[in-house]
Amino acid sequence: MMRAAFALGLGMLAGTAVAAPPEQGTALTLAAAQEIALRNHPLIRGAASDVEAAEQAVLIARAPLYPQISLNAVQTVASNGSRIAAIGGLTDPTVIERGSAGVAASQLLSDFGKTESEEAASRSEAEATISQGRLTAAQIVLNVSQAYYAALDTAGLAEVARETLSQRQVLLDQVSALARAKLKSSLDVSIAGGDRDEARQFLIDATSQHENALASLSEALGDPDFRPYVPQPPAAIPQVTGNLQQYLDVALTANPALRASTAQSEAARQRAQAAHKAFYPEIDALAYAGGTPETGAGTKLDSTYVVGGLVLRVPLYSGGALSADARRADAQAAAAGYQLEEQRNRLRRDVHAAFDDVRAAYDNIAVTRSILDNAERALRLTRASYQIGASSIVDLSEAQLRRTQAAIANTDATYRYLLQRAALDFLLGVSTSSP
Repeated sequence: MMRAAFALGLGMLAGTAVAAPPEQGTALTLAAAQEIALRNHPLIRGAASDVEAAEQAVLIARAPLYPQISLNAVQTVASNGSRIAAIGGLTDPTVIERGSAGVAASQLLSDFGKTESEEAASRSEAEATISQGRLTAAQIVLNVSQAYYAALDTAGLAEVARETLSQRQVLLDQVSALARAKLKSSLDVSIAGGDRDEARQFLIDATSQHENALASLSEALGDPDFRPYVPQPPAAIPQVTGNLQQYLDVALTANPALRASTAQSEAARQRAQAAHKAFYPEIDALAYAGGTPETGAGTKLDSTYVVGGLVLRVPLYSGGALSADARRADAQAAAAGYQLEEQRNRLRRDVHAAFDDVRAAYDNIAVTRSILDNAERALRLTRASYQIGASSIVDLSEAQLRRTQAAIANTDATYRYLLQRAALDFLLGVSTSSP
């Protein structure tokens, strides 16, 4: 999820910091942060459990294709000549007192592909679960990247704040000395003092935001305890490569959410096939074997028994249940297909927008760098002009403010670009946004 807007930047001002930086902790690269999260995050372990459950569902769906064997034991007690007549069926069996045990076995010979369709549907659902697990991992990587860049951004803000406070304190000391020498007015001292106090407030806010960003980073890593990580700035800013069609091709192939929906659509199609095959006959082979060591007085039964046969089941009428189930499965398969088509179109739109955002963000880095250079130049000239009395303290104060804002915007542009690349990576379902 997107964190707070990154309107803050790394320190770009020269000078000695007045406030000490926060205590250093464990150095952390982005790759190491992602590895920690993928190893420790509870959602990853939950996704692994979901995959295991889906794999077992495939075995359950396939089980009817194998022999079904059970052990049965019966002990009956009845008076001589007892019968069960009113049991809701057309039968009039004799109940014989006996103790018997044996094995029953059945083997599905053919259901004309119904079980195979159910198995195929379960396999597709398992593939969807695996893709959902990949989507979870991709989301965690995105969250870690956002938290990591937020921590870097707020660390830069704190550095800018310290440098700003240092420069404004130096200016206040200089103006105060000139005022004591009757070379500057008390108004200049008041304005310089107000600017210094604003820089103090800036530093307090920046430090608080950085601490919050580090706490968010620990949470994104799946670390329940706050740890003083020190994110390391990237060694280089990668350029934008490739064209839009390349990115679209990668996304339509590798996006985990789309792959999960594709597998779900295939599972719905297979379920519909299985529902239609429920109208077909089913042929089973049955076999029973066992012994009857105990019989009642006057009852003559063989001590062992073996029997086998074939059973043909043909559904003739089910009150409309089979037809309704087939129509429902067809409707669900059609709905899944339409949803998949809409998701493909939405993914194309999102990749297009993300690619444009990445290119715009990359171009903006050079623009903000130029603005910063101009602001630095203007500040130097205004400072020199103020020292010879050609400019007022207000002019110098505004030049300092513009320079600080330009420094923040310059670094903000860098991290906005990196965040846009991370968002594009998420849509592509790959570890790098370069095809």
